[in-house]
Amino acid sequence: MRSKHFKSLVNDGVNQIPPDRAGVVHVWYETRDGIEIEELRRDKNVDQISAYDASDTSVLGVFVHAVNYYPFEDNYEWAETVQDFARVPHLMGLFPRQTLMLASDATDEVEDITHWEQDKAAKSPL
Repeated sequence: MRSKHFKSLVNDGVNQIPPDRAGVVHVWYETRDGIEIEELRRDKNVDQISAYDASDTSVLGVFVHAVNYYPFEDNYEWAETVQDFARVPHLMGLFPRQTLMLASDATDEVEDITHWEQDKAAKSPL
């Protein structure tokens, strides 16, 4: 159900882009339902949003930002996995490289892996 909701959020964002201007839609959501559910949700998002027809619009692409908050006793961390759906090859590469915008300190970036995969790896015995 939630992946259909994301598709409607994408549609709302696309409709906000003026027809004479190019634009990018960003959808942000918190991943708090556990690794297995979030991986399933990601797969459904790929199916739902990949099927979205934006051919009559000026949208260049959609970024879906899955973000998780990890509270600690005296600090916190954020993790983000971005799914991109774009008409333009390597659309994300057109934006300036930056670490998480929510971070307060230096933030590590890990390419080609979701934060769920990182969480599973951290839980696995060596």
